[in-house]
Amino acid sequence: PWLISFYTAGCGPCQQFATVMEKVAELAGGSPLSLGKVDCNAHYNLCYQARLTAYPTLYYYPGSPSGRQQEVQGQKFSTAGSAETILSQVEAATASFKRDEL
Repeated sequence: PWLISFYTAGCGPCQQFATVMEKVAELAGGSPLSLGKVDCNAHYNLCYQARLTAYPTLYYYPGSPSGRQQEVQGQKFSTAGSAETILSQVEAATASFKRDEL
């Protein structure tokens, strides 16, 4: 599973959210969750395909056990919370995904 933060350079809220994502990385260490970030100034087409309208935006991609390609638009998570809140959202989404795959 992936948790991807979409941002733009020079965005004040994005810079503040980056510190939350650093804490998420610290708390998620050793878990199967992978973290990433995409600069939407440098990767405009990807951000456009994901239908982003505001920054920062946080999407969760559960991964595909069968190796199939996933949709560009993942499950959107709120960026207005703590690292613990974000990881709780990931845990709930992962549990839901596992139930759907059974």
